[in-house]
Amino acid sequence: MIKSRLDLQYALEEILGAKHVYYQPPTSLQMTYPAIRYQREDIAKIYADSEPYSRSSSYQVILITKNPEDPTIQKLDDFPYSAFDRQYVEDNLYHLVYVIRTPLLYKV
Repeated sequence: MIKSRLDLQYALEEILGAKHVYYQPPTSLQMTYPAIRYQREDIAKIYADSEPYSRSSSYQVILITKNPEDPTIQKLDDFPYSAFDRQYVEDNLYHLVYVIRTPLLYKV
């Protein structure tokens, strides 16, 4: 279960089969492809008695690959709480955009 950003990092590295997973990389970073770039997109909170009771984060996850039939696509499709958003091509690289929402995390 994904409980933190680092859990998501490890899961994405496992899906990709490589360490080319980058969290909010600077534009100057030279990436090795295929790669996954991701960033936090939203934090949703549920309140109880005017206090935050639970929260979940969503991340924009972009698979960047030279292969339009990359097997990582199917793995991201099968990943829990993921939804395909869109695809575009830039600099002869395919960018497949997913949104992954972590499950609700409750206060202890």
